[in-house]
Amino acid sequence: MLVAVVLVVVPLLAAGAGAAAFLRVVRRGRVAQRLLEAWSKLDRLWVWSARAR
Repeated sequence: MLVAVVLVVVPLLAAGAGAAAFLRVVRRGRVAQRLLEAWSKLDRLWVWSARAR
């Protein structure tokens, strides 16, 4: 019986750890995307202001 419980609990813990790691990667990806978008906007403003001179 103990073996059966271990065989059920261990994969559930592994799946939970995998899901947590996946969510961390997704969040980092979103933050990186927002930073890239902000940088691109600033770059466009800089280029536009340089052309206006």
